[in-house]
Amino acid sequence: MTPKLRSAGSLAPFSSDPESLDSELRWLQVRVSRIVAERQLHNATGEEAEGDPAYTKRPGRLDTRELRCRVVELKEAEARARQACDERLDLNRRERGAPTLGLDEICKEHDLSAEERLVLLTCLPLGISQRVAEMILADLLHHWGSISVADCVSVLDPKNISDWLRFRRLFRPSAPLVQNGIIEICKASGEPGPDTLMSADVRLTLDAFARITGDREAVTEGD
Repeated sequence: MTPKLRSAGSLAPFSSDPESLDSELRWLQVRVSRIVAERQLHNATGEEAEGDPAYTKRPGRLDTRELRCRVVELKEAEARARQACDERLDLNRRERGAPTLGLDEICKEHDLSAEERLVLLTCLPLGISQRVAEMILADLLHHWGSISVADCVSVLDPKNISDWLRFRRLFRPSAPLVQNGIIEICKASGEPGPDTLMSADVRLTLDAFARITGDREAVTEGD
């Protein structure tokens, strides 16, 4: 007899990997929107400080007041989306009979950090489709069909040079994500330099994609 899944109030565990990924990617979409809005606010603040009418009076431009409000709204929406996802994830992790999710399995198996987990989520949309990637990653997606290490790091939201240097270590050959065959780094040919890693494309391996999406037959797509 299959155990009946309990729920906390109106909440219930995710019934499948795709259902959980819908929730995760909704949160990621809001997060990316917030990061983009913060960039716009930073640029607008500089333009207003310069006081050049060519910038400050151009049609359609959002001023810093509007952008500050947008950033606050998006931060609140991001927190709500994360909480809603985490509450249901917690049920999957605790409730007897709830399905184990592929993303959780990989993170637990390899003892991945929250930043490494986010890297996997960021790489996922392009594995699904270009359209999904454009919807989720928006202005942080600069190349058709791929995402660079630098753009992936942007989603981790580095605040200073120290963060940028720390996050790039997640993509080195010795890093758990690479060493354990979870992501692939596709570097350009030629003599390597400081910019080589950051300009390289990053993607999930086929095995990782199959596990995260719950579609184990996806591994045969490379045959």
